[in-house]
Amino acid sequence: MIKSKSGMIKNIVLLVLLVLVIVSNFFSSQMEILLKLKPNITNSFETQVHFIDVGQGDAIAIRFSNGKTMLIDSGTKEYKHKLQYYLDNVVLDNTKTLDYVLLTHPDVDHSGNMEFILNNYNVKEFFRPEIYEVFENKTPYCENLTYRQIIQTLNKLEIPTKFSSEQSLSSDGININILSVLGTYHDLGRIETNEFSPTIIIEDNNTKILLAGDTSSETEDKLLRKYPSEMLDVDILKLSHHGSKYSNSYEFLEVTSPKIAVACCGVNTYGHPANDTVQRLLEYDKNNEKDLFSNYYTTLDDGNIVITFDNNTTVDIIKNIDAYNFADYYIYTIIVSVFIIYIIILPQIKVWKKDIRFVLQNKRFEKYKLKESKNIETNSNKF
Repeated sequence: MIKSKSGMIKNIVLLVLLVLVIVSNFFSSQMEILLKLKPNITNSFETQVHFIDVGQGDAIAIRFSNGKTMLIDSGTKEYKHKLQYYLDNVVLDNTKTLDYVLLTHPDVDHSGNMEFILNNYNVKEFFRPEIYEVFENKTPYCENLTYRQIIQTLNKLEIPTKFSSEQSLSSDGININILSVLGTYHDLGRIETNEFSPTIIIEDNNTKILLAGDTSSETEDKLLRKYPSEMLDVDILKLSHHGSKYSNSYEFLEVTSPKIAVACCGVNTYGHPANDTVQRLLEYDKNNEKDLFSNYYTTLDDGNIVITFDNNTTVDIIKNIDAYNFADYYIYTIIVSVFIIYIIILPQIKVWKKDIRFVLQNKRFEKYKLKESKNIETNSNKF
């Protein structure tokens, strides 16, 4: 009797739990966040800029308010799987389509996974620096093998390609301006490949963001002279060259006047982000009564940084993308429900087996009794 009561209580508790699990599907988004199945960054009407942690390199993914996507640079090859995992699960939701892909310059910390991206994603349009693979006389112009393979892959796959020197894209209230100060002729012997990096200004949801590649303070000065200050005045600034002291001049900070600053960097021997750069942020705050330093983030310290803007601008940190298994909550609840049902039914199966055995034994016994009774009757008739 006691066993029967305890078993009944256990089943009631499990049934209540089962009902709660099923009802929780109505709050699936919140449950996915609570159980760390997915990070809390989903809203189809917001603009999201993802500074992906690819170590000492750049990889920036953008999902615009109209649903289109863009990838700027791709980090080094050693971060290929992490980049793919992040893109598939966080940015693209496994659609495998990138509307725009842009390579700022050939250095491997920016171009390392670009060939993989071209071969494994549906890239609708590609932008590359105006650095040619060969001269007209067929002698190599760019000796960077990774970059040359990227150009060959672009040609093989026939992906529409444009130079990123001066471009302007506009769609559904979204403006993308790709700025350059180098013009159309470049002497690679005199200009470092870093200086080919365009400055990208994106405006969406009434918010402007400036993404610098690896340009130096010298190129920043040229930008300040070439373009009007109101064009360079932004809300969010991606610091140039991983926060190098040879970039991100004080004058550039004054003109861009950002509210949020981000440096893409990892463990390195170059001193990125530089103390000099941090001091400039503090000096800018002091002279302008701002709090930019309080809104300064690095992929080295913070991991993956997601800036979302609609009516408000928010910053979310995904410290470790591997902490999420990106399971669908509905599938999760089905598995849990099956498990609970199994626990409830398992003890009953043993009871059912006993009952079935008992019934079968009774039937056999009844048959035996019937047979015995017939035998007795037959024997009595003989006498």
